Amino acid sequence: MAADLGTLQLFPRLVGNQSTFKDLAYTGRYLEATEAQQIGFVTQIFKDKTQLEAGLLETAKTIAAKSPVGIYTIKQVLHRAEAKQYEEGLEYIARTNSAMLQTKDMTEAVTAFLTKKQPLFAKL
Repeated sequence: MAADLGTLQLFPRLVGNQSTFKDLAYTGRYLEATEAQQIGFVTQIFKDKTQLEAGLLETAKTIAAKSPVGIYTIKQVLHRAEAKQYEEGLEYIARTNSAMLQTKDMTEAVTAFLTKKQPLFAKL
């Protein structure tokens, strides 16, 4: 691992387990896919490149069908959470959620849910 690339700062947050993180950092041992999934470093494992590409495309389609404003906001909140203390993160998400309640996407999402239809979000 290269500490100058931020790996040593980010990896413990991704893994969430100091013992496992320190083991990997100190030994530099190879991390098998199944172990990477068990510790939460990856969410899915694919048998080959074709299945990987199909899985990525399916995930991309799922995300693309969501509110662009919602996805953008989630990305911003997650990035901010990585760099802030817990209390600051809670304050930020409270302000962000208040702003999100005012968007057309929220109205569309609630209406679609209540009418049991797929929401149609405007593209940014």
